[in-house]
Amino acid sequence: MEILNPGNMLPFYESRFSQMKFRAGCKEFNWAIPLDQGQSFAFQIPVDVAPIGDYTWQLLDSEGELHTSLLQSYLLYSEHSDGRAWITYEGGNPPIQNLDCGVYSIVIRNDRGSAVGYSEEFRVMNIGQRENAYKLTFSNDTDVDGIIYQGGYVQKLWLLDAIFDTPEVVEATENATDGDAIEVLTFQSVQTRSVLRFPYFPDYWHSVFPRLRMIDNLVITKLETNQAFDLADTGLAFATEEQDVCFKKGILSWIASTQVMVGCETNMDLVYLDNVAL
Repeated sequence: MEILNPGNMLPFYESRFSQMKFRAGCKEFNWAIPLDQGQSFAFQIPVDVAPIGDYTWQLLDSEGELHTSLLQSYLLYSEHSDGRAWITYEGGNPPIQNLDCGVYSIVIRNDRGSAVGYSEEFRVMNIGQRENAYKLTFSNDTDVDGIIYQGGYVQKLWLLDAIFDTPEVVEATENATDGDAIEVLTFQSVQTRSVLRFPYFPDYWHSVFPRLRMIDNLVITKLETNQAFDLADTGLAFATEEQDVCFKKGILSWIASTQVMVGCETNMDLVYLDNVAL
């Protein structure tokens, strides 16, 4: 089950039978990557350099049967002088935006008609302003870790049934010993970290979430209220905990606030004005 495009939230494999549902004990969960109806994923996979013709793609239904056959439309081919090449779909276009609710996957074919990549399954559903639903949007100012972001590549990910847990409080202190051999607190930092937990974290996202700490532009939005949290440069951390045989629970945390106190501070210079009644 080697992922062809690590770091992309929609993974591709060499075989359709590498999808999650074909793994031992996982069929009963009937789970697929959530996609809000009317929206679309972006995806990117490495391919062979200099094809004779065009790469094409097809949408498959949950049984692996052909749903829609697409031309090269909306697929961007790019290559590097070192011999690497990529196919990118930047999203925001009709092929995926117009899908009815249901479970789908994507197959990319080369100019000879041979499959070069099968995606994981995704479920088109009406998420809208669903309670405890969040959308994670991320991009980078430069290419990073083998992913081509320079053309405006933006990844999106929907997290369902996510909840804010009790905030974590991290306290750092520094002490010094004065002339009377008494230990004196000279510095104290109280850092409050927001903690977001969400179920159904598949193992193939382990190639995505740890990389988020390298990302320049990272926003998570609570869909119910449209409240957005800018997570860039917030000391983002990620962890997992057990859920069941096929999934883990994901845990995102970031710095929400920091209070700092330094010992031996001096009084501020204030100007006192008479409180004159009008």
